[in-house]
Amino acid sequence: MNLVKVKCAFCRKEFFRNKGRFNEAKKFNWKQYCSRKCLSKDRLKKQILFCENCDKRFERTPHEVSPHNYCSQSCAAIVNNKRYPRKRLKPKLKTCVVCKKQFKKSINKKYCSMKCRNYAERYTPEELLNIINRTAQKLKRVPARREFLRGIDKACVRFFGSWNNAIIAAGLQPNRSHSQRMYKRTITKALDGHLCDSISEALIDNWFKKNNIFHEKNVPYPKTKHRAGWVILAGNQKIFIEYFGLANDSPRYDRSIIKKKKICKKYNLALIPIYPTDLYPKNLLNIKLREKFKDDPQRMQKETMALFKKAGTNPIGGCLPMILQMPIFFAFYRVLYSAVELVDAPFYFWITDLSEKDPYYVLPVLMAGAMFFHQKLTPTASMDPTQKKIMMFMPLIFAVFMKDFPAGLTLYIFVSTVIAMLQQLFVFKRT
Repeated sequence: MNLVKVKCAFCRKEFFRNKGRFNEAKKFNWKQYCSRKCLSKDRLKKQILFCENCDKRFERTPHEVSPHNYCSQSCAAIVNNKRYPRKRLKPKLKTCVVCKKQFKKSINKKYCSMKCRNYAERYTPEELLNIINRTAQKLKRVPARREFLRGIDKACVRFFGSWNNAIIAAGLQPNRSHSQRMYKRTITKALDGHLCDSISEALIDNWFKKNNIFHEKNVPYPKTKHRAGWVILAGNQKIFIEYFGLANDSPRYDRSIIKKKKICKKYNLALIPIYPTDLYPKNLLNIKLREKFKDDPQRMQKETMALFKKAGTNPIGGCLPMILQMPIFFAFYRVLYSAVELVDAPFYFWITDLSEKDPYYVLPVLMAGAMFFHQKLTPTASMDPTQKKIMMFMPLIFAVFMKDFPAGLTLYIFVSTVIAMLQQLFVFKRT
């Protein structure tokens, strides 16, 4: 066995080592030790260094030594910032619309301070009273504080002392007493004589009355002292309806909400929660009704017909304009189908003859897509699920029928469908 005499890199003691190991350490410039103890001591042996920034003396273990050594991170940052300076971008400035002062730009900010904002968006007492009266005329009732834009209610408190004082100054009767504490508020009476704790509860109760929905007030939950706001009958099932007006405002109130939901889950009761966002700024109780009767189509149809009857609207009346236009549609179809003017009448792109079918079937596909999106825009809340599935296949059936028809006729249907879509989008946006 070939052995070579080697000196330990730490204690300088001579020892014998295999020649292959010796050659390998020499090739890679490795240090050689007589024992693991010397190896550990050499690795933990600290080396004296001087900081490149402040010349402070410090110690580091050999494996912590680098080409540039610093006593702390702050010294390293000082040197590196000088060595590699970073270009800092100047902040974009914006001009205040009131005082014309330059300030750092931010999203949707017009004013440099709250003082300038209050000066620009200030209201006079007369303007505030006009806003309250216009809102009351629009809603046909005394408006609630949360129905106004942020800032108007604060301005009313600043000028009149409180919100109810502003309502009184506008010549209206406030919904609550001057004290906003719940146990001192005034009782509001609904149209059917039910006593409600707030104007919001009166709105819900009046909605039941106007839609001829039989309801009971303050019905107790089973085997508990808690009471529900209302209970209505949907088929053979009782539905509990609660107005959680102070949700997320009071920990005690939130605990009561959790208890009521647990009771409904325990006794398998149907609960419909109504929150302030369902009433303000827009009354969404009709949507709640539709969700409530979605599993009872007969009851929903009955309620819908009652609404039509009350509003004095005939549901078939919407079909009357279509019936009057049917002769025009048939006549126009015959004209387009047999028009001599369309023969060899070129159009744009790939259509060289409007009297012939589309050679690439592009127009039938576009027409089917337009009809599909037009169906998506049309409300189908009261439609049966089977009817919905059938209507989904109608654009495809029309595309198959129209693939062999003249391109002029397909083009006319496609353009009229697109115009109808744009008209419906415009109506939705306006309403």
